[in-house]
Amino acid sequence: MNGCLGIASFSFYPELENFAKQNGVAILKQKGDVMEIEAGNLKVY
Repeated sequence: MNGCLGIASFSFYPELENFAKQNGVAILKQKGDVMEIEAGNLKVY
């Protein structure tokens, strides 16, 4: 079974966010009143 990973938070350390992006993990973070999803580099595990 394959899947994708993602992490969500109200705030991220820049190092953690960069590490996640480099390793194909989606980022969900709060931007004002909405959640922003960064999933351009998703990797199937």
